[in-house]
Amino acid sequence: MWRIKSGDQSAVVDRVNGELARLTVDDVMAAAREGDGVSVSVVRDTAKIVGMAMANLATILDPECLVLGGTLATSGDLMLDAIRTEYARRLRPAQADAVRIVTAALGDEAAAIGAARAAQLPS
Repeated sequence: MWRIKSGDQSAVVDRVNGELARLTVDDVMAAAREGDGVSVSVVRDTAKIVGMAMANLATILDPECLVLGGTLATSGDLMLDAIRTEYARRLRPAQADAVRIVTAALGDEAAAIGAARAAQLPS
């Protein structure tokens, strides 16, 4: 929103009929898929931050696989390559190559399904 408020033109303004308080992640992702420059920039910045965070997690936890869920899973077409690139840039090649980065098969429903499943488990 700060980019739009500072004067950058973006298709997301039309998506929310000028009411920036109604702007959602889905609006930004849809606009990025349509080539909106501001939205593409936001997606790239987000992918970079996620890649950095995942590299930090991999350094601490030494996982075999990192799974992106929720919005990150459903926006994998926009973000997954950039996340993987940033992740690999921040680790030794052997460490980066040892970890698979995938999107959750359940997409943005993963958290809700996991919570429902956990509620069904005996305590």
